[in-house]
Amino acid sequence: MADYVINTAGTAEDDLLGAFHKKELLETLFDNSVMAQFAQQELLQETNGLTITFHSLNAFAKGEILTSQSEDPTAGGITAGTKTVTMIQMGDKKVISNLMSRAAVVNMVSTIQKYFGESAAATLDDYIQGSLFGTVSTIATNPLTVTAVSSLITAGQAPTYTKLPMLYLKQTSISGVVTEIKTSATFTALTSGFASDYRLSRLSVRKCRHILSKFKEANVKPIGDSYVCVSRPAQIDALRSDPDYADWNMYGNSEKVFKGETGKIEGIRFVESTNIIEPVTTGLASTDRAHFNIFLGRNCFAISNFSGDTGVTTTTIPFSQKDHSHALGLIATIGWLYTGAVIVLEKKAGLGVITVDAR
Repeated sequence: MADYVINTAGTAEDDLLGAFHKKELLETLFDNSVMAQFAQQELLQETNGLTITFHSLNAFAKGEILTSQSEDPTAGGITAGTKTVTMIQMGDKKVISNLMSRAAVVNMVSTIQKYFGESAAATLDDYIQGSLFGTVSTIATNPLTVTAVSSLITAGQAPTYTKLPMLYLKQTSISGVVTEIKTSATFTALTSGFASDYRLSRLSVRKCRHILSKFKEANVKPIGDSYVCVSRPAQIDALRSDPDYADWNMYGNSEKVFKGETGKIEGIRFVESTNIIEPVTTGLASTDRAHFNIFLGRNCFAISNFSGDTGVTTTTIPFSQKDHSHALGLIATIGWLYTGAVIVLEKKAGLGVITVDAR
């Protein structure tokens, strides 16, 4: 992996600045990113300008029974295709003044490395979610810039919609059945009644079972040995308060496979993250607060690789590198840049679920 360090010769501060390497940033990024670990990572394909092509296998059909030894089966069986996406860039930089003491510069660079990694992870997670559930310009912000929660549900159900579906799961009673709410009007009709019993509108074990069954019926494969639910701390806490929760040992001896994992129920692992986008409350009662939960199976989406010249790169301009903007060598700059793209591969392998709790 190539690092982009313009100059490392000179003072101890310059040597320290030169140590800002891509490897260190990547380690911090991966420690804080949640969504990236569930993607199918691919190297950037041949590009046409800013357009990247990903190759996917969409479906598998049954084979053909041959009527004679000389018969040749009809070509088919696997539905393959290509999907294109526009490449984007994201990054950040920090300017350091040499008016600080050497010890202060050392501490500043160390702090920058840590927070750049956390910032990069949060930025990347927002971008991934925007790519999965809507356009980056309208969804990759926190909170979601939509007119109402119901509009998320409506958009996600359209057959021509290229993103992952979104819905609300209605539970009639603690032990009642779970039904899918897929239209704006039906969801809006429920908004006045959430406060009567938030246990029915929160994330629950029964709702998770419903999603698990939905994935299995669609032949969605697990990621490793489990499907995944990524949710905010408030909904993970709500899940723990579900009466059905006591039936499962959330903290058994099984290995925690994913970063931030809080436990497992049946075939779903639960990962807690504050990087999950939080919907606006427009359209809900003043006492209500919407939450966004992401359920994923294998090959749901792909992301271009972080390594290589087109992945995450870092740049250091040390104090000794002078130009017209800082001719006296009073400042140094540290920065990072990611070039890549995210795209949905299998719509059926992912699902956004809206839940509602007290504000």
